[in-house]
Amino acid sequence: MMGDPNRRLLITVLTGWAGFIALGFILRQGIGIPQVTIVIDRSYCEPQQWKTVADQYQVFYQQNQKRQIQIQSVILLSDLGEETLDTPLDPNAVQQLRTYGRKDPTKQQALQQRLQQELQEPLSKGAAQIEFLSCPVSPVP
Repeated sequence: MMGDPNRRLLITVLTGWAGFIALGFILRQGIGIPQVTIVIDRSYCEPQQWKTVADQYQVFYQQNQKRQIQIQSVILLSDLGEETLDTPLDPNAVQQLRTYGRKDPTKQQALQQRLQQELQEPLSKGAAQIEFLSCPVSPVP
């Protein structure tokens, strides 16, 4: 006996859908979403200039929400040190951050070199991309 044709059709359709789902999962894991580490320089910044930094961060945050990128970590850099956050900050929280101190290019370069070195380590879970957000340097009168 061949069996019920409706049942065979149902099994064929379900098998096809299961295959599509499995293929989608495999492709998503293989291709992956770009991972980004965002470094926010909290050196003193005029409020209007800080808004530019917060707006830049908001673009990354929205891309993270749409799963176009994955924010792996956010590093807050200041002349007092650095703070690493494993979860993305809300853009309003970035807007409210206080800026203080002087920009330290040496500290920023050292951090950038360390992060790039982590990227090159085998089996590293480091970010594929590093984004530095800092206040635009305004000319000194």
